[in-house]
Amino acid sequence: MSTPLPELERRYRLALEVFLELGGENALQKAYEVGREVIAAGMGVLELTTMHGTVLADLLSRVPAKRAAAIVLGSMNFLNESLSPFEMPLRGFRENNEKLRRLAFLAEASNMLAESLDCGQTLRRVAESAVPFLADWCLVHIMDVDGLVRCMAVAQADPNKSDLARRLEEQTLPIVPGWVSRSFLMGKSEILTDRTYNWLEPATHGDAPLPVASSALVTPLLARGQAVGVLVFLSVESERHFNSSDQVLADDLAYRCALAIDNARMHGEAIRQRDAAEKAIHTKDEFLAHLRHDLRNPLAPILGWVRILKNQSPIMSDALLAEGVSTLERNARSIQQLLDDHLDAGSTAPVEPLPTNGPIRVLLIEDARDVMILMKKELEWAGFTVYTAQDGRAGLELARLEVPDVIVSDIRMPGMDGYQFLKELRDIPTLDSIPAIALTGFGAERDIQEARTAGYAEHMVKPVDLARLSASITRLTRRSAS
Repeated sequence: MSTPLPELERRYRLALEVFLELGGENALQKAYEVGREVIAAGMGVLELTTMHGTVLADLLSRVPAKRAAAIVLGSMNFLNESLSPFEMPLRGFRENNEKLRRLAFLAEASNMLAESLDCGQTLRRVAESAVPFLADWCLVHIMDVDGLVRCMAVAQADPNKSDLARRLEEQTLPIVPGWVSRSFLMGKSEILTDRTYNWLEPATHGDAPLPVASSALVTPLLARGQAVGVLVFLSVESERHFNSSDQVLADDLAYRCALAIDNARMHGEAIRQRDAAEKAIHTKDEFLAHLRHDLRNPLAPILGWVRILKNQSPIMSDALLAEGVSTLERNARSIQQLLDDHLDAGSTAPVEPLPTNGPIRVLLIEDARDVMILMKKELEWAGFTVYTAQDGRAGLELARLEVPDVIVSDIRMPGMDGYQFLKELRDIPTLDSIPAIALTGFGAERDIQEARTAGYAEHMVKPVDLARLSASITRLTRRSAS
């Protein structure tokens, strides 16, 4: 059960009067015991000092003035001793409070480092949080992948030295200072107290007064056993001297910074590898697209002339020539099958019977002369009226002149390609509704979608089957007429 305040005050008064009268260690020991009783009663320093003031005022009111000074001096000694039981709890409170502040500092730094993969931005914020909590200056030096050391971030407490801090951040150090290289080599932190060392010399070039560091704490940034940088904490204005507790805190902060730097670098490397892979895939796709186109273009006239030759009795009645035509067709079909199976989607639309055609007028735009001549003849034999042009510009002028029923156009052509041709065609009111078929060597799915998006009603891949092309022309003409 705790002692009531009036009783504590009575005991304090009695013990103080004995001490003032007799003095000695035994009387002073009573002050310590009263202090412990105050703590046991759940009271603190404020209550004890208030109690002391009340008792002292009462004593001074009852003694001659000439004794007042001695009583005040003696009572102060007694008060100090009565407060001594509070010293250990106060010290523990201060230590626990300092630990909490340091944990909060590390937690805040971890949050900053986790918020972004931008090392420059996050390390600068961490450095700023360390000033003046841990030091007057905080510098973060990073070693690039090419071995150059540069100052990534600088924070300092004196606003008059902001220009110096900015110059430090702009530096790449061709010659690594000894205190940096030593930290890299040792792989552990150290406290330095050489006041004569010019820590900031690289940034001043002799044109500004230098701050003198009374103490420095240098901590390497280690990631996977390799030094990637160094943290430097300087005590300048405050003349603080770093201790082992500061060193432990700096090591913990350095570990978190190094982990963030390593993660950012791995992320950057992953992005670079992804971009390189995407570029390689794009290059491969472009190569295959041109390969498809360049292989399909010569296949078209080969298979076309094979069809024509097979209808020539004098040739097919000759066993040797007939075998040659058959060999040409068989090998051309094999190449076409390889293209369909391995290089693109090919053409999967159903084949319709070759229709009986009326006077349908077809504009054929094809830059490959062999393909154009062959297709013109085959379409004419199928009953169509065919106009030809070898590029988009000439095809546009011919369309204005003849106003065809259907347009069959290549895509990849010199000058104006098939997409630009169709775009300009749609801007002409009298021609904007003419259906168009894309006929090209590009047959990947993306090529088909691109052609349809551009406005082509159908997409066919060379070499095209004449029956399919004829059926599409007829169908589009009927749809347009209806």
